[in-house]
Amino acid sequence: MRYRVKYFFSVICSCILSLCSAQKNIPTTDAFHISGQIKSEKTVTLDDLHAYPSEHIPYVIITSHSGAVKDTLTGLRGVLLKSILADVEITSESPKLLSEYYVTLIASDGYKVVFSWNEIFNSGTGEYLYVIIEEGGVPIQMLEDRIPVVCASDFKTGRRYVQGLAQVVIRRTE
Repeated sequence: MRYRVKYFFSVICSCILSLCSAQKNIPTTDAFHISGQIKSEKTVTLDDLHAYPSEHIPYVIITSHSGAVKDTLTGLRGVLLKSILADVEITSESPKLLSEYYVTLIASDGYKVVFSWNEIFNSGTGEYLYVIIEEGGVPIQMLEDRIPVVCASDFKTGRRYVQGLAQVVIRRTE
């Protein structure tokens, strides 16, 4: 009898722990829409992503806000976000005003991440901000968390790690 109580208790504890540690299910996406203060809106599909130059990224460690390791993404290929945004024309009267623009990445579950135009196009951050098109040799079409975006140069990568990218909105500060 004592064994059954211990066994029952351990099973219940295991179930509770697994429920507590389970990640929220983020709906996958097959395209993302670029809009905002731009001359022409654009939709980028999974197939479109393969037309851009891509880079091999050996791995990215995803960490929480406290620096705890949450995941390690390996065998990645990514397209720089700035390559995708390079042909998007912002409705700015002057190139000087581009410093007043920001880019919001919005996931399918509503999670939002913000980058300034200068971060993407005028600093090292833009050289490490990737839309992932392959993970572990698996193409994006087969990934469960598509479309992912990661900034590999962030100290705490999980803060700006987007899964299920649905929208990119470009705006000017007020």
